[in-house]
Amino acid sequence: MKTRLFPLTRWGAPGLFGHVRDLCKPLHTHLPSYYDLQGIAFGIIMISLGVVFLQSSQLITGQLAGLAVLLGMFSQVDFGLWYAIINVPFMWLCWRMKGTDFTLRTLFAVAGISALTPWLKTALVFESISPMLAATLAGCCVGIGVIALFRHHCSPGGMGVVALLVDTRFGIRAGWVHLAFDVVLFAIALWCMPFELVLYSFWAALVMNLLIAWNFRLPLPVAASGAEVFKSPTAAAK
Repeated sequence: MKTRLFPLTRWGAPGLFGHVRDLCKPLHTHLPSYYDLQGIAFGIIMISLGVVFLQSSQLITGQLAGLAVLLGMFSQVDFGLWYAIINVPFMWLCWRMKGTDFTLRTLFAVAGISALTPWLKTALVFESISPMLAATLAGCCVGIGVIALFRHHCSPGGMGVVALLVDTRFGIRAGWVHLAFDVVLFAIALWCMPFELVLYSFWAALVMNLLIAWNFRLPLPVAASGAEVFKSPTAAAK
């Protein structure tokens, strides 16, 4: 059997040379379909809305978005700029492992969340909202948004890329990978936030990650005529 020097990834993205070749293609070949575009836009809106719910009660979320919120609390830099800066180092990994199309979509999602969240924060003003309700709504919104991005070959940023890679390589669901990172993040948050707020924040992250773990799974590979094809877990169970 012939072995590829740079094998295809699970998403069908080529190896290093293929990535360079992809970058040389005309821009219009990388544009997503209207179907993918509406899904990515929906994911951006839901994640941004979830972050606003958290900020309204001085809570943080999980993943790199939570780290950006935490940094924004103790600096003069707002969430949007921190979120963009933190995700920069992960873009090379995203391009190297997932391909050009996935990286461009992820960059679009990161830019959209970075720009939309500050605007929503000024457009939506909550006079009073309980931390528990804010955490629950935030967990639902962010979880649904992340699933939408995953389903349209995209990621909300750094930890989403890492989670998809771990899911692809080791079969560990993305939701559990996110949750492991969040445990470390909230342990750090205990040093600079009241325990009660960290507890509510962890609840939001738990809701989000359980939604992802229970409702999203990468397609399963099946052999067909010597080529690798993918089908949904539901179809595989039949």
